[in-house]
Amino acid sequence: MCTRSITALAAAVTMALAACGGGDGGGALSEDDFVDELTDICGDVSKDLDRIEFPADEDYAAFAKDVLAVYEDGLGRLQAIGAAPESLAKDFEDFIAVLEDQVDEIEQLGKAADGDEALKSFDQLTKLSDEQSEIAQDLDVADCDPNDGADTATTVAETTPATAPATTAAPIALPTTVVPVTIPETIPATAPATAPPAGSRFEILDLTTRFIAPDGFYLEAGTPTQGTLDLIAAMPELNEKLLSIGVATLKDSSDNSDVADIWIGISRTDSMPLDWKTLDCPDGGDLRESADGILGIVCLGAADSPVWEIFTATDLDVGISVYTLLPDVPGDLVADAFLAANP
Repeated sequence: MCTRSITALAAAVTMALAACGGGDGGGALSEDDFVDELTDICGDVSKDLDRIEFPADEDYAAFAKDVLAVYEDGLGRLQAIGAAPESLAKDFEDFIAVLEDQVDEIEQLGKAADGDEALKSFDQLTKLSDEQSEIAQDLDVADCDPNDGADTATTVAETTPATAPATTAAPIALPTTVVPVTIPETIPATAPATAPPAGSRFEILDLTTRFIAPDGFYLEAGTPTQGTLDLIAAMPELNEKLLSIGVATLKDSSDNSDVADIWIGISRTDSMPLDWKTLDCPDGGDLRESADGILGIVCLGAADSPVWEIFTATDLDVGISVYTLLPDVPGDLVADAFLAANP
């Protein structure tokens, strides 16, 4: 969930649960005592939710049921807290609304018939998590902030210049079993575009001027093909909300070999449209959560393509699509390393 693993979802919902506490617990606590209570409960509920495994088999009904069960236990504890201090009352009202929306969305997730429906629910939960994070910061309860420690005030789009020291980048640990092979490149060549098509609102971005590669790798600038730009321009929501798009090849510094093509899109709004995730796997794909908690769609490259697999995800206002060019190199591994290098 936008550096969101199940842990992030746990933190995201925990603080909202606190909004329901305080009805029957007697007099108001001091601000310090109230914050201490919330910190303890948020920590405990987060641990319980973190034990729930992500539904790799797409059993979203069981997943949602387990999450809601933890909510009920947390609410029982929170209802014993005294009334919120007057200075925090408005924030609690805001959290009540967030909680109601989250519970509704978790219930929708439990009814998801397929990965596409589940993905819509996860995207909505991500947005609610961001709303909750802002209120948690106002309450000054770090343990209840789903984004605490992730520096989400800075998005991938606001990254360190390419001249930053390589020591700040995260390494990619490629599988030791990887043996480069030659795959016939039978995809018809398409001339690179020099400008977006008429009627489009987005610009072409040189990724090498805005992003850095993980340690041990470098980026080689690329240019989106005209066919890709035409496709995006033909999708109303993407064309309306996309600010810029660019592509670069991630190369291994040791031998200059190609590892993956990385596409980045930056939205004009605070969230990338869902169409970004489905753009690269039009025939469907599988949901996959990366090690760093990025939820995306994955599909294999075509049989006659040099692409091993495609992993496409969004993180707030940024969309990332990774086309791996070596067999057995997961796209989500590359996405994690790239985003870690560009916090």
